[in-house]
Amino acid sequence: MNIPKFYIYGVPEGFNILSGTPEDILYYQLFYNTGKKGTEFVINRKADGETVYSYLKYNLVSCGGREGAFFGMSIVFSNYEYCNAPTTLRDLFGAVYQQVILKAEDKDKIVVETNGNVSSGRFCVSKFEQRKDKCDAIGRIIINNITTKFAENIISQDASFSNSKEGRVLTLPFEANAQSINDALHNYSWVALSSEFKIAKVPHVPGRKHDSRDLPSEGNVTGGVDLLSYQYIKELTDKESTYKDFIIRALKGQASAAELSTYREKVNHDLDTLEEFVGRQPELIPLKDKYYAIYQDIREINKSQPIKGDDIGKEKGDEPNKGKQSNGGEKTSRKNNMDVIKQHMPKIVAAATVLMLVILAAFLYPSVKSAFSSPQPGPQPIANDTISGPKEQPFNEDSFNELLSKHEFEDAWKMLEQLEDKDKKTNLTYNLQNAYYTWFNNEYNNNQKDQAGLNQLLEKIQKYKAFIDQSQIETERVLLNTAIDALKPKAAPVKATQSSAEQTAEINGNGSKRKDNTGSTNTSGNDSDKANSSASQVEIYNADIDYNKTGDPLQQTSIKCKVGERFVVTGVNKFRLSSNNVGVTQDRSRSELRIQAKGGGSVTVTINDQKTYTFNITLVIQ
Repeated sequence: MNIPKFYIYGVPEGFNILSGTPEDILYYQLFYNTGKKGTEFVINRKADGETVYSYLKYNLVSCGGREGAFFGMSIVFSNYEYCNAPTTLRDLFGAVYQQVILKAEDKDKIVVETNGNVSSGRFCVSKFEQRKDKCDAIGRIIINNITTKFAENIISQDASFSNSKEGRVLTLPFEANAQSINDALHNYSWVALSSEFKIAKVPHVPGRKHDSRDLPSEGNVTGGVDLLSYQYIKELTDKESTYKDFIIRALKGQASAAELSTYREKVNHDLDTLEEFVGRQPELIPLKDKYYAIYQDIREINKSQPIKGDDIGKEKGDEPNKGKQSNGGEKTSRKNNMDVIKQHMPKIVAAATVLMLVILAAFLYPSVKSAFSSPQPGPQPIANDTISGPKEQPFNEDSFNELLSKHEFEDAWKMLEQLEDKDKKTNLTYNLQNAYYTWFNNEYNNNQKDQAGLNQLLEKIQKYKAFIDQSQIETERVLLNTAIDALKPKAAPVKATQSSAEQTAEINGNGSKRKDNTGSTNTSGNDSDKANSSASQVEIYNADIDYNKTGDPLQQTSIKCKVGERFVVTGVNKFRLSSNNVGVTQDRSRSELRIQAKGGGSVTVTINDQKTYTFNITLVIQ
């Protein structure tokens, strides 16, 4: 069993995670959903072999008073390991939240309960760093319980695990039993247990009576809600631009018939998936319509190609918004409206032009007439008793969604500001925020290696302060600046010089011989000075979270430490490590080794083939 990783995160005042990388921020931000109100336990089998178990509390209030915040804790198993006792892990998270977090002393409080039904809790801090010791203690408690009480339940995935249900998430009742959860995890890469889960009624099928096997029961997989996961929807959204780029290339004659056929089948597959789920997830309608347009464009380019045998019955027709589901091997049939539209397009354009000219002439006639007539003295009579101003246009949700799909967030927000229905305005604001988060994550991923692109993104997000929390903008600003700094050219490292005292400290007495880092033998005096000039003295220091050295160097060779503690070893050219209970990185520009304890046990680190340090790591529960 590999020692799992622990993460604590949420929206205490804008999204925040303790000790998370930029990739962690993008991943755990996906759990932020202001529309949810209950508790969720989410399991995700990732393609890289990690299995993530996340305990999420929704409908909290941020420390700044904003509703819709959330709190999350996650345990991450690596190397395709997973927990075959998911209910035990779910209950462990719940006990830690209730007994350790909510009942903490005032100086350690992260979240407190609130009275009434307005929210389920309120944050006491704006960043988890303010309660770092408590957060570390929470992680140690969970990891210690996993490694000691049910380590035998952490096992490796086998051939029975399937990825056939690509991109789907199965939602079960929060109280689902272990067998149902494990059965679901074998077939789905995402499984969610939700306290808001409501078992849907089985629809009546004419001519057939439902028996007891059709009725979903609480805790049973058959009672789950099968939806497309947010992550898969994001993937389909990202692929849209790839398909459009291909269409441009094909219009230039740079795509072969085989490529056209391949892309048509890819879009066909994605479109069928969207049509299958659009009835249960109406938010997919704009994306489905885009995929339908992409399919029609590819088909128009390829219409001169003969239809393959396996394409018979797959041709798309004229009902893209029906949301019909495919049944077995059958595909939804659609007629080709685009052919008809293109055939009559010249007539449509001509008729529209004439109509516009007539309207323009009628509009300009009074002005033209008055320009050539003699002016009348005195005030002119008003035909009507009252003059009415321009009528306010009613809110159009389709136009609003179209603005979101085009990432025109400022215009979408201006539309919302005119909406008087407060409940609808709140819900659509959530849609606007979620569309913004998806757009930001996509832009960040696409420009991670483009300094100019990141700078442009940094400028754009400043415009969205009206509908995005300022602390969220600040989190994203820090993330972007960090990525931009990483892309800036770095100056060549300056080689550190040694004092005579440091050089002397490495010599084992006057005139004695020792081996240098290359294995050759040197004597004291000038030869030893030359050998020592390549590195500083080997010393070990306690370090803070950013590996800044704190205090005086430690004197003992054997060092006792707690899980998560950090150390910096100076004067390091090379090292050897005895186990994986510590995380080790080397900063060659500073000749430093950076060490963090990850799990219990004894670890030895040999520096420059000379000094050996022993780290005795203990699991501490507070």
